[in-house]
Amino acid sequence: ARNQRHDPACHIFEIGAVYLAETPGPSAGLPAQPTRVALAMSGPIAPPTLHDPIGRGASIFDAAGVVDLLGRRLGIGGLEWTASAVEPFQPNACAALVSNGVSLGHLGLIHPLVARAFELNHPVVAAELDLQALLDARQGPVRVRELSRFPQTTFDLSFVSPESLPVGELMRVSRDALGGRLLGLTVFDVYRGPGLPEAHKAVGLRFVVGALTHAISQEEGQDLASKATAAIRRHLGVELRQ
Repeated sequence: ARNQRHDPACHIFEIGAVYLAETPGPSAGLPAQPTRVALAMSGPIAPPTLHDPIGRGASIFDAAGVVDLLGRRLGIGGLEWTASAVEPFQPNACAALVSNGVSLGHLGLIHPLVARAFELNHPVVAAELDLQALLDARQGPVRVRELSRFPQTTFDLSFVSPESLPVGELMRVSRDALGGRLLGLTVFDVYRGPGLPEAHKAVGLRFVVGALTHAISQEEGQDLASKATAAIRRHLGVELRQ
């Protein structure tokens, strides 16, 4: 809260022990003290532009992107986000990070009552991960992908999906469909409002694609977009937003 009095953009992380008073530790009479990795993001994360004079604030998807990057750097495979509900996160705005059926931690939007108690005047997204679980989930040495000498290509797709369908499912199917051609995948927008069926949302995905041996042509980029769209339609029954 003190930091945000001087700068509305506050994005921090910490690695440290937490004290679980109700969970016995390995030493008699002492509580468990596992080491956790925590991050919190609040305030602007993108600079103002002509079309957005205020600048975009940090969202759950930004925090999830940081956690996904951490997982990839550690060599953790099979990462998935699943809907969850734990304190101190807001209901319907919380997810668990899972790898091969093992929970690694949680991420979500801090509940407004908690934020108010800590004098936080802006929405805060946060994550708390179990460091030992992260290390145990590593699958051998981290393999570094060879960098291409050719430029990357970016395209955006927006899908209309039921509210009950996690965004992570759209991303999982997209990654499986494009394989090694997909270099990056992020959520750039989630829209709810007029023009959409009831209990549906429009999810905007930004794809970054490339190849080691050549630049992605416009035709190949369109083919990759069609491939991702077809896979999402086939596996999830979700269509492009018209």
